[in-house]
Amino acid sequence: MENMLNKLNAELDKNPDNAEIIKNIGNYYYSNNNYDEAINYYKKSIEKDSSFYKSYYNLGNTYYMQNNFEAALENWFTAVKINPEHEKSHYNIGFTYLNQYKNVSKALPHLQKAIEINGENSLALNCMGLCYFENENFELAENFLKKAIEIDSFNPEFFYNLGNLYYEIKKYKKALDCYKKVIELDSHDHKTYNNMADCYLKQNLCEKAMDFVEKSLSINPDYPSSYCTRGEIFMAINDFPQALKDFETVVKMDNDSTILSSYAKSIIADIMARNGADKC
Repeated sequence: MENMLNKLNAELDKNPDNAEIIKNIGNYYYSNNNYDEAINYYKKSIEKDSSFYKSYYNLGNTYYMQNNFEAALENWFTAVKINPEHEKSHYNIGFTYLNQYKNVSKALPHLQKAIEINGENSLALNCMGLCYFENENFELAENFLKKAIEIDSFNPEFFYNLGNLYYEIKKYKKALDCYKKVIELDSHDHKTYNNMADCYLKQNLCEKAMDFVEKSLSINPDYPSSYCTRGEIFMAINDFPQALKDFETVVKMDNDSTILSSYAKSIIADIMARNGADKC
């Protein structure tokens, strides 16, 4: 890799004003996770050519890796201002608005533009599906997620998202089919095993549910949602002492940070009240 950097620097010595070479040096540092140095070279590239949209795009990517999403968006917007047909910048803008800001209305136009430029952009189609899922337009969400899968049937995330959609609309068997496909592609996805357990629980198949939640916990014993699912299974088979232990674990692990711990606390209160009633 160092030979590559030496080669790029040699090229730059011969062509010190070449924005492409300077950008490529930035790419070298980016690929080696040296983001500060990458930013330095992308900015130098832009100094040589203020209309070089590729460096704005790469600069946005680098800021994103540093969790500086505002700076990332600013540079991607500059890239599409210079080149309105730059598919990757439009996709990144849409992806960031959706995933970092939960702003579907700002995400959609850029995802739509990315797909207009390239109808085979499976990542943009997947994000479009998630946008419509967020808006509870499940029919459109399903169509976009299925299209993403048609283009790339080896991406487990697409099947996972479609499975979640089917789960949301209570089509548990269809959800399971999607989750099984995820496991075929990634046998260590603990979240999917947990979701499968939940699907089986919703169908009152407690033994199968327990098998899958235990698989989830064997892969990641630090995932509070799996303890919550297992607690619900114990509740379903009337094993309240074990359920209580799992919901107490959820509260301890989640540290009051999400609605998961609030839900667990409510179940703990119900179990304690039930135990009080039993003692009376």
